Amino acid sequence: MLKHGLKNAPVFPVLLIMLLYLYGGTIFFAENLSQANPNPVEISYREDFNADGIISVADAIALLLLGRDDPGNSVADYNGDGKYSITDVIKLLLNIRAGNLTPVNDTTATDSTTSDTTATDMTALNNTYTIQGRVYCAAISIANVQILLSGDNDMQSTTFTEANGFYTFIVPKGRYTIIPVEVSGYGFNPVSRDVIVSGSDIYNQDFFLFGWESIPGNN
Repeated sequence: MLKHGLKNAPVFPVLLIMLLYLYGGTIFFAENLSQANPNPVEISYREDFNADGIISVADAIALLLLGRDDPGNSVADYNGDGKYSITDVIKLLLNIRAGNLTPVNDTTATDSTTSDTTATDMTALNNTYTIQGRVYCAAISIANVQILLSGDNDMQSTTFTEANGFYTFIVPKGRYTIIPVEVSGYGFNPVSRDVIVSGSDIYNQDFFLFGWESIPGNN
């Protein structure tokens, strides 16, 4: 009688069917998705499991192999239920298909945008939250202002405001301090902000740049 190896049978057939049904060869490029952003920033996505800068079915395969070889790895727990299973791969496929991607950090793409994360690999963080704010002066949005973040989890990160004056950090739960880097001749109000991320996104962490309106053409 022909015997089948049932132990691993559900995994690869399900994956193969999902790949054929959902994709048919379609590939999603992270750099193309970021073109909708007016600031020319290349964004890293949590879904880029093979870290090649391209969001595609290859990332689902990378997650599948990671979960097979190291099921206790928290990175493999894509759906955040505390354990790895084939449902993590299915959710990843569905999110990629829908274009529902999760940015984890900005990476250097132009001279106006840099990112520096130490001690904690932000691409490996689960249950992350958004901290967002804006730098402005009166009705003017101020772009290319460097913003620093430091705090729990040995977090050290930096980004720049985009064309509409907004900055964004993606962080886990913890206490953080946000500081805009001083521009010569100008100041910020407040000079810094302390935030506590306890389980939800935090917005409106704004900074007012004073002195900017005194420059001809800026008022």
